[in-house]
Amino acid sequence: MTKEFKRELITLGICFLVLLVILIIPAHSIVKLFLFLIPYFMTGYPIFEELVENVRKKEFFSENLLMTLATVGAIIIGEYFEAVLILLLYRLGEAFEKFAEDNSRSSITELIDTRPESARVLRGISEVMLPLEEVEIGDVVLVRPGERIPLDSIVLEGASSVDTSAITGESMPYDVVSGDNVIGGTININGVLTLKVTKNKKESTVNKILDFVENSASGKTREEKFITKFSRYYTPAVIAASLLVLLIGIIINPSSWRDACYTAITFLVISCPCALVISVPLAFFAGIGQSAKNGILIKGSRFVDALSRCKTVVFDKTGTLTEGKFKVSHVHSERVSESDLIELVALVQTHSNHPIAQSIKRASEGKLDKKMLERTEELPGLGMIAVISGKIVSAGNLKLMEKLGVKVPENSGYEGTIVHVAMGNTYAGYIVITDSLKENADKDLYKLKLAGVNSNVMLTGDKMSAAARIADMLPALDEYHCELLPQNKAEILKELKENAPESSTVAFVGDGVNDAPVLTIADVGIAMGGIGSDAAIDAADIVIMDDSLEKISYALKISSSTMRVSKENIVLSLTIKFLIMILALFGVGNLGIAVFADVGVLCLAILNSLKILYSKKYQR
Repeated sequence: MTKEFKRELITLGICFLVLLVILIIPAHSIVKLFLFLIPYFMTGYPIFEELVENVRKKEFFSENLLMTLATVGAIIIGEYFEAVLILLLYRLGEAFEKFAEDNSRSSITELIDTRPESARVLRGISEVMLPLEEVEIGDVVLVRPGERIPLDSIVLEGASSVDTSAITGESMPYDVVSGDNVIGGTININGVLTLKVTKNKKESTVNKILDFVENSASGKTREEKFITKFSRYYTPAVIAASLLVLLIGIIINPSSWRDACYTAITFLVISCPCALVISVPLAFFAGIGQSAKNGILIKGSRFVDALSRCKTVVFDKTGTLTEGKFKVSHVHSERVSESDLIELVALVQTHSNHPIAQSIKRASEGKLDKKMLERTEELPGLGMIAVISGKIVSAGNLKLMEKLGVKVPENSGYEGTIVHVAMGNTYAGYIVITDSLKENADKDLYKLKLAGVNSNVMLTGDKMSAAARIADMLPALDEYHCELLPQNKAEILKELKENAPESSTVAFVGDGVNDAPVLTIADVGIAMGGIGSDAAIDAADIVIMDDSLEKISYALKISSSTMRVSKENIVLSLTIKFLIMILALFGVGNLGIAVFADVGVLCLAILNSLKILYSKKYQR
């Protein structure tokens, strides 16, 4: 319970006690009016203040206007107690609304706002504690066991286990050694680490995630647009209907004008749309919050809506369906020794961060001097060309060889990704790179089918044999496309979107670095392994903060539940309100019951929304 919520409850409690004291004090009606005005203005001041501010902005119709008109009308007909009671219960409902909304928001921000305030920076042989704002890229920091890693860094010395649960939602720590990257806000468990800072506070992963979350309510779903449009016409229609009720009551029985006023005021109070206005966004806050608890960051409520209607999920193969941990499994050389061929290709790919290039560099022994490398050029989707000691060396796929006019002999049928090598215009050999399927990948694809997905599709730049090998291992995969350049992937995705069932969406799942263009084309772009990846956070609509395929089906489940709850809240709010309105028109009930009914509907909507956040049914 927040201090603000406690303070609001205490304030409303005092106002209610004052109201009860005034109620039992014997006094003249005029005196009573002035006494009642004390708790009236104490309780209603924030409402009246907001009403004035809305009028200044030329926003004339709002809940505050309905409350003000209802309470002024109650005072005019001498219902002083009920006038104050209306404001008290309305303020109480707003307090619970704010409490529920803050709970949903804090479940997200508290989860990832785990940065320490300072870092232990090494200055020669001394240790200096500096605020994070003063720590610069390249600074060396020391992190002891049990401490949080201050900023995104690379391990210089030491080995330890790191708890990333605050970022990924996974309780299982992972081991780091020299050369590994670590993320600010994660916990160093059992070893002393010397780290070199790679990102300052502003550019850190956690800071980007916080910006991501703060904008999570950006963009409106169809339900929210309905509520916005509905509210625009709802308030003036309610005021007009109340005036009509008043006029008809006076015309039918002029002597009972007070009863007509009372009915019209009751109608106004019942019509207050607070439950309707809060119920839909609160459901989305809860859904986004529950997802964040499990390491799934959703960029906005419209992507919750889009994901709930997803019937086709398209996967990039490497690093998504497969581990992305490549290794050299075979080398065939025609001009130099096999070890020299690996050294040449490693030199060609010196500046490449592609996983395949990294595997070749790991397999090399670093015998060739990097000073021999004069120039490199990357051809996206094809490979790389370099000038080494005045000679042109090319390494890439079959299409690169065809582009260069190099004749490629048939290989011996090795499965995997083939990196062909040419020296000048002469074929020099090839390197076979293999990758392994992620554990439980097929089960995770099957879970997507259970979650309502009709088609799982794989896209890859690999040749047919390598793609077919992976597809055979994934019975839950419906189709695959191979030997694709980045632009080909985009074209296929557009075709899938065009052929998708009406009102359904297509999601693309990639690593967020190499697949950024395709992520932006999809109805829902999902980046896997977003931890430490700026491109993932920037390009994707949804970021899975680790490499768990299972979390995609969980995200689908949460999004579907969120949409169902938001629709339930709309139906619940409108149905109950219209029923009570009809009863009020026939003189059944009073102002107190109307207020309790309004606050009751609000509380039901809040509880229905928060079940997403707290019910075990939605826990992973």
